[in-house]
Amino acid sequence: MSRRHVWLSIFVIGIMAFLPVTGAYAAEKKQEKVGGGLNFFSEQQEKAMGKQYSDELKTKLDLVQDSFVYSYINQIGQKLAQNSLRPDIGYEFQVVNTGEINAFALPGGYIFVNRGLISTAGSESEVAGVIGHEIAHVVGRHSTNQMSKQLLLTGLVMGAGIGVGAKSERWGEIINALGGVGVALTSMKFSRDHERQADRLGMATMVQSGYDPTGMKGLRGGSRDQEREDPFNGRRGRVPCCRRRRHGQLRQP
Repeated sequence: MSRRHVWLSIFVIGIMAFLPVTGAYAAEKKQEKVGGGLNFFSEQQEKAMGKQYSDELKTKLDLVQDSFVYSYINQIGQKLAQNSLRPDIGYEFQVVNTGEINAFALPGGYIFVNRGLISTAGSESEVAGVIGHEIAHVVGRHSTNQMSKQLLLTGLVMGAGIGVGAKSERWGEIINALGGVGVALTSMKFSRDHERQADRLGMATMVQSGYDPTGMKGLRGGSRDQEREDPFNGRRGRVPCCRRRRHGQLRQP
């Protein structure tokens, strides 16, 4: 073997030995971005904040009490949650009795799904796509990240004399200065980066859970902009959420 071939072999072996290390490091850095960024809230505070507002919404919203519909959504949600990158925080799912096609997530894993979304879905994968996207917002801690930015921009951080990054119990007082948890959350909008990450993480969670990832394109893609006059449209046998349901059992708005 020539000297040139010897050096080439050493070079190739070195590259092969180096690639797993760099690959692991890149994966680790990528993982760090999930749930990272500016965040003044501990996970315990995030959970408490979400529970507080969730309990408030339960008294204000018209929630579907039908055990079949609740069990169906909870089954999908818990399956997705357990296959997410943040499976151990304890997720709760509620169904809101409104025809609007929407769902939203509160900090700490409290997720609300509208009846209109369930009725409009063409498949279970479409329902899972929306829920997976909302779970991904929780995984990425997007709500508390946005709230932290909002607090910083309003100058409440400096005004309260709390250093950036401090996980202080006084954050509850600062949130109240913004008008309370509800006002802070309802006035908040996720960034485009947050939405893109939620799509990516949500789709990965769908695959891990055995769902067809193309289901995410259906309802989230805006292909259906209103609930059908008959919310079940003869699909009781085809769409699992509508099996054994009779038209009229879920009250129309």
